[in-house]
Amino acid sequence: NKPEIMIVTEYNGHTQGFLVEAVDTILRLDWSAMRVPPDMITNRMAGLVTAVTELDQGTLVMMMDVEKVLAETSLVDDSHHFINIEPVKEERMIFFTDDSA
Repeated sequence: NKPEIMIVTEYNGHTQGFLVEAVDTILRLDWSAMRVPPDMITNRMAGLVTAVTELDQGTLVMMMDVEKVLAETSLVDDSHHFINIEPVKEERMIFFTDDSA
C-alpha cells in the first residue's frame, strides 16, 4: 500500500506531517492512566517509548517520544542556540518542566 494520509502535528513550535498508510483508531487518553514502561520495552525501543497504558480490552498502548524522534531525524540545526552559553562553574540544582502533558 502507498501512504495516502498525512497527520499534521505541532511540536516545539515546528509543524510536521506524518505520512501513513492508514489510521486505525484515534484515542484521547488521560495522563493519569499512563505508567512507566517496563524495562524490556524501554531497552528494546531504545528509549523511544516514554509511557504505557492498558485499554479496557487489554490492549497495550505505548506512547512514543515524538520530540526525540524528530530531534534525531530532522535536518534542523539548533546548535546556534547554545553558542553564547557558558558552563556553570559550580554544582547547581536545575528544575525542568515539559509542557507536553
